[in-house]
Amino acid sequence: MSSEPPPNTSTTPPYPATISYKNHHLSTSTLHGGAATIRDYRKGNWTPEETLILITAKRLDDERRITTTSSSRTGGELRWKWVENYCWSNGCLRSQNQCNDKWDNLLRDYKKVRDYQNRSTGQPSYWAMDKTQRKHLNLPSNMLPNIYEALNDVVQKKHFPNKTSFPLQQPLSALPPPPAPLPPPPPPPPPASGTPTNYLHLYYCLYVLILCVSCFFTYFKI
Repeated sequence: MSSEPPPNTSTTPPYPATISYKNHHLSTSTLHGGAATIRDYRKGNWTPEETLILITAKRLDDERRITTTSSSRTGGELRWKWVENYCWSNGCLRSQNQCNDKWDNLLRDYKKVRDYQNRSTGQPSYWAMDKTQRKHLNLPSNMLPNIYEALNDVVQKKHFPNKTSFPLQQPLSALPPPPAPLPPPPPPPPPASGTPTNYLHLYYCLYVLILCVSCFFTYFKI
């Protein structure tokens, strides 16, 4: 799409006309050669709500493409049009080019945070730093924990479709509290009253020695 369409001045409802939520498959006249409704795309910074809608659309598109045969898979342009249609049906009024660019930026920021968390032994967690500290380390300054986890879920399912998604590094606020320290071991039992421990050991050795000598004499009948 080389340029964005002019604002929509008609009273026609926003495109798409119909959508099947069961299979997450869009059915519109535009995708099948019919007349397209002009869309008035929103500009400016993405809100967290719009970002989460985009991530959900990308996750559903990945799942849709996994279950689609290779001969019937659509190209990249139609794929991002599907993402745009899903976003529009859920209140995120962005174009397919905006969705594509935003997704590339999200993945870039996600990988920066993930790689830092994986190698940040002895350094503060990304989630414990303020924006100034993050910028000083060339990290994204405003990655939110719920957006990071949603991106992590998409990346894990794409690379490990048969495995349960697991977080690479949980945000600081999501970590469980540390376990309570174990109680100290009990002190050793005191020796028998009136008899030092070393004397008991000596008596035992003498008893064993006498027993051995007695057995020796009895065996050889000396």
